[in-house]
Amino acid sequence: MDIPEESKNRIDIFFQYIKEIQLVETDGCVDKLSSNSAIGKFLRKKNVKEKTIKNSRTAEVQIIFNELDNLLFIICDDTIPEPDQRDQAWIDWYPNKSHLTTYIEARKNTNDLIFFVSRDFVEIRKNDKSIPLTEEERYIVKKMKTEFTRVKTMDFMGLL
Repeated sequence: MDIPEESKNRIDIFFQYIKEIQLVETDGCVDKLSSNSAIGKFLRKKNVKEKTIKNSRTAEVQIIFNELDNLLFIICDDTIPEPDQRDQAWIDWYPNKSHLTTYIEARKNTNDLIFFVSRDFVEIRKNDKSIPLTEEERYIVKKMKTEFTRVKTMDFMGLL
């Protein structure tokens, strides 16, 4: 696939961010967006260009990183509600237990892919299925399938 070297380098950086996000360990921190929280510790290591914080039951931060300013990262730390104490799930539950999910979408119409990242897998969707994949999008999907253990690409049946 013939895409510019600069694009390949940005894709490599993008994949590194995804790998780092998948390694973030959520914790019992009550303020999911504090500097000592899982998200806070991750962000302290990065060069953030823009950040918007939304805090409800789910801690959500929208981020644009300097190195990847064509992408919007939406990182959510979802608090898991307390299970019924009679339920088997009670054994593994603790207050403020949560899980991290991340949504990544293009800004500035740079591509038409949307990514959902969890600890266990990456899901790629096409925003507008009527538009064919570009060479760069094909490169991203194929390379992602080689670099990540579990990649879901149900939107691409017959497009690769």
